[in-house]
Amino acid sequence: MKATALNEVSQPDISKIFDFLDSHPVGVLATVDETGAPDASTIFFSCTKDLRITFTTKRDTRKHENISRHSKVILVAYDAESQTAVQVRGRAHEETDEAVAQAIYHGTLRAARQTGEDNVPPIAKIAAGPYVAYFINIETVSLAEYGWGDSFANAMEHANDPTNNSDPA
Repeated sequence: MKATALNEVSQPDISKIFDFLDSHPVGVLATVDETGAPDASTIFFSCTKDLRITFTTKRDTRKHENISRHSKVILVAYDAESQTAVQVRGRAHEETDEAVAQAIYHGTLRAARQTGEDNVPPIAKIAAGPYVAYFINIETVSLAEYGWGDSFANAMEHANDPTNNSDPA
């Protein structure tokens, strides 16, 4: 699916995207630094069925500094085995309601528990000031699925199909 405005995504596609993000809670978040250059970091995130994406960082990180100056972000989650990716573009906003921020932090902990034996997220392991909770207001979202099998002929058949528009770019 090409990058599509969230309000234009069909309910079956929203469900498919949610299922993917819910089961792949690690992604790369790209931000913009003070010079306009891109910066990226790996994050644990949570997602609700209506595609509300949340994450936690700390106040003294580049991620927080970048978002404070320029809220545009891109989040990409990828699964190598199925060759599937979801790309979300939007604006990150700090959650100031303490109860909601606490729920976001618990979502970050759930994401860490999903991914392995070490259930402490990396952000908890660095001294970088107090925690900051964020949510992303999604502007566009895309789902790219390239798991067409392991034969070159099968891949070429799909690649040359004019109805295939899985390129997220």
